[in-house]
Amino acid sequence: IIQHGGHLNKFNLLQDYANGIADIFFSSGLSKGEEKNQFPLGILNKELLYNKWSPKGNALIVNVAMHRYAIDIRSMALSGQMLYYFSSIFELYKNIKKDIRDNTEIKLYHNDYEWGQEKRFISEFPSIKIIKKNLKLKNLVQKSRIVICTYNASFYQKTLAANIPTLIYWDEKYWEIPSEYKDDFNDLRSVGIYHNSVDTLIKVLEENWDDVSQWWNNPGLQNIRINFCHKHYFRNKTVIQDLSEFLNNI
Repeated sequence: IIQHGGHLNKFNLLQDYANGIADIFFSSGLSKGEEKNQFPLGILNKELLYNKWSPKGNALIVNVAMHRYAIDIRSMALSGQMLYYFSSIFELYKNIKKDIRDNTEIKLYHNDYEWGQEKRFISEFPSIKIIKKNLKLKNLVQKSRIVICTYNASFYQKTLAANIPTLIYWDEKYWEIPSEYKDDFNDLRSVGIYHNSVDTLIKVLEENWDDVSQWWNNPGLQNIRINFCHKHYFRNKTVIQDLSEFLNNI
């Protein structure tokens, strides 16, 4: 089984099931886990183009929606907890200062799961810029100066691996991080990438809005980004050859 998604969750029933039934589990990162059946491979799908973003573009907030009624158990905002998730994004958007907020777009999750996402956001913010569902994230990212990821799944790993300026925000009450990865997220926090506070994220956003490149290309930040991606979501240039060689040697 080839890993699907980010899976840096404290617990995830589907991930545990996939690991449990696989004879071989090909992981997205190159760090060797405790599972004996794990083979570190890197990612197959390089959805985002490397380092393709716009220094004078908009901010892009990328949201998620989970099933209205829980279908499995994982450390994410499930079922009715989505209401708290929406409220946290409202708080984030509301507190961005106006000149930046006027240049901020929202990408709602492609599956609404009967939450009425668009109506909720327009009700709170009538002038909010909501991106059309049919526009591809790859193209949106290329036109943005910074991406704000608001949930613990794979998208922030994709932007980090593609070297796209990224801010990460979620409430750890609903998006719990495993203890073995705390240090990795603390490293991201130390350079202003990861936040579980609206205030700290907005501070980094506003301080660096006029020159995101200077912040993002800081050698210390880049070193932490590269190490995180190497461990969890690696753009392996020889991924096909590595996979082919492994399978041929079984």
